[in-house]
Amino acid sequence: MTRAKTRAFPATMPPLQIQASALQAVDALRVAEWLHDFDSWDRDDFVREIGEFIYSIHGSSCQFDRHLVSMLADQMQCYALCSRILQANNLIVTQNGGVTSGAHPAIGIRERAAIRITALMTELRVTPRTRADVVKQPNETWLKEFLAGPFGANGGKV
Repeated sequence: MTRAKTRAFPATMPPLQIQASALQAVDALRVAEWLHDFDSWDRDDFVREIGEFIYSIHGSSCQFDRHLVSMLADQMQCYALCSRILQANNLIVTQNGGVTSGAHPAIGIRERAAIRITALMTELRVTPRTRADVVKQPNETWLKEFLAGPFGANGGKV
């Protein structure tokens, strides 16, 4: 029976090399201010920011998007409120007159709000995956035309 050779794990790790472009990306993607101070959550600011973002990504927006944005803002407000409650209270609470204990009800409410937030953001095409799909489509069309050649795209006509 042979044993696999093992390498000794180094006592110190080599310094991590981070490219300057990665540092710029980290600086550009800041944590939302309200995440550290839930009292600073402002629904109107969020609606304005997400509206500007949707317009910058898609170039135009449908008038009906405002209803989805309003529902998204409502769920974000619910998430922030539950987070504020959980910050001030214990995660485990006693119920039934102190007989049983369980998770704070705000945990479940916040979890459901997070699921709805993700669904609404997906519908509005503002998640990273759905934004990539919007950007990818023109490139795929160009690639298909390129691969078809000069006569393939126009049915053999120049």
